[in-house]
Amino acid sequence: MYREYYEKHFDEIKDMRYENFVKHKLTNVLIIVMCGIFCGSDELRDIVTYGKSNPGFFKEKFEIDKVPSKSTLTRNMNPVNGEQVAKIIINIMRETLGTEGDVAPTI
Repeated sequence: MYREYYEKHFDEIKDMRYENFVKHKLTNVLIIVMCGIFCGSDELRDIVTYGKSNPGFFKEKFEIDKVPSKSTLTRNMNPVNGEQVAKIIINIMRETLGTEGDVAPTI
């Protein structure tokens, strides 16, 4: 349902993995991470727990059939530029909220 919207944003991130060994699309991993963060998870272990606790949500909204394990999530996220992911998620928040400027106050 929402998959195309998020894929449009996350497709900016180049998947550096060898294509024949990919079990979880990078977009799926990033969507799971983003949702976990939005729900208050800040550790990969907690993000995986959140994802595995809400399989119906991910299936219905994003067509994601399986949440990766913590070790798989770690391997998938290691080569990804965290700053780039953060910028994309902030842009998604801005679009969703219809706002410009800083999403959170700077310290």
